[in-house]
Amino acid sequence: MTALAIMDGLQRLAREGDAAEQAARLGFLEWVFALSADTSPQQAASRALDGLDPPEAPSAAAAAFLEFLEQATRPSVVGATRRGGARGRRRALH
Repeated sequence: MTALAIMDGLQRLAREGDAAEQAARLGFLEWVFALSADTSPQQAASRALDGLDPPEAPSAAAAAFLEFLEQATRPSVVGATRRGGARGRRRALH
């Protein structure tokens, strides 16, 4: 399903709070799982945002969906965390 179709559906929802966020999350997951395997979600989210004309007063669910797309355009930084190795294990045992 396209981001535009999902956005239109979410715009018609009259949900607020957690229910709106859950609907937006499900819409985002539907969108991202519909992407082909060779498509970069980061680039697809950027193209989707460029193709959307968000309403001036989006519903709570539509606003949350837009935020999820925004977040998907940003590179995620996940680094290795050092746990301490043998020294950390000795420290935990004593």
